[in-house]
Amino acid sequence: MKRKVIMLLSVVALCVLFAGTALAENKDYVVDNADILTDSEEAELEQKAAEVSQRQGLDIVLLTVNSLEGKTVANYADDFYFFNGYGQGESSDGVIMTVAMDDRKWGIETTGYGITALTDYGMDLMDEAIVPYLGDGDYVKAFRKFIEMTDDYVTRARNGSPVDTYDEDAANKSFPWGIRAAISAAIGLLAGFLGTGSMKSKLKTVYSLTAAEDNIINQSLFLNKEASRDLFLYNNIVQVPIATDNNNGGNSSGGSTTHVSSSGMTHGGHSGNF
Repeated sequence: MKRKVIMLLSVVALCVLFAGTALAENKDYVVDNADILTDSEEAELEQKAAEVSQRQGLDIVLLTVNSLEGKTVANYADDFYFFNGYGQGESSDGVIMTVAMDDRKWGIETTGYGITALTDYGMDLMDEAIVPYLGDGDYVKAFRKFIEMTDDYVTRARNGSPVDTYDEDAANKSFPWGIRAAISAAIGLLAGFLGTGSMKSKLKTVYSLTAAEDNIINQSLFLNKEASRDLFLYNNIVQVPIATDNNNGGNSSGGSTTHVSSSGMTHGGHSGNF
């Protein structure tokens, strides 16, 4: 009797194992419920996500929906990820990017090793790189960028150098060359303006003019009383750049902020509008 019970349990275990393997092999990494991708785009992203997921040992899931049905992006994505059996290994390692069309919201949720690889700072960089594509309606480029950056982040984390706090190389990858050049030029102009102001403050020959005629350069202005008009020989226009402060990005002191979903799983995440 005991032997039969052991054999039965072995058969059940094998069935569960094969079922799990079949589920893993047949899982859809791209679920386009909002139908915002063409068939060819969906096939391309499915192939890319599957390849990186299998190579990195971490599921990369892309989800589009019309409505979040009153939930937050985090709650909706967490439930979808859990109840559809995503995640690899005992910690259900993986990441999911969700785009909700009617709500104009998007988000990233991480689980298991995904929390380690995609830090708060890393996801801030993803936001800066991905949201412009979402805003322009170029969803396939947004998803491509997400897969590409996730692959890079996981590789860095496994090599002991996760993208955390300020990482110059990762920041350069998230910003196009043109934007980096514009920022550098603006910083250069601001530095030059401040330097000129500092030098001017040190001049010893500067003095105040008390009368209007003190501003007239000799022989540059003649008053014709008979014609009752003024004749200006020349003028000089000086343009001064105005520095602006644009700080709409988040900043992280390091690591990943986590929360617990309704299923009891721990997740990291980042969300916003587009």
